[in-house]
Amino acid sequence: MTEAEFTKTVVDMARALGWKVAKFNTARIQRQDGRVYYATPTGADGAGWPDLVCVKVLSDGKTVVLAVELKVKGGKLSPSQKEWLELLSGVTGVVSFVWQPDNWNDIEIVLKARGI
Repeated sequence: MTEAEFTKTVVDMARALGWKVAKFNTARIQRQDGRVYYATPTGADGAGWPDLVCVKVLSDGKTVVLAVELKVKGGKLSPSQKEWLELLSGVTGVVSFVWQPDNWNDIEIVLKARGI
């Protein structure tokens, strides 16, 4: 499974379960010498920002925010990704995750708001 396929699967499930989802897309950038790379344009300290930020008001009225970094097999967190997830984990009401396709059962539990 590619990261794009995994992302689409997670986003589709989250939205179907009532989560509001923010995802920032990468852009294809071509250099003058013809080389191409992909990057997510960010400003200020945005490098490493989580792939998804999901928000939902639970049945008890509590608002929960998920900060989610998605990785396919072999993917590793960059130092800036680790830093953002740690910072966001310290915010009341924010729960940070690193999800891989192998974690699908846990992903379903969280998105169904049973395991937060």
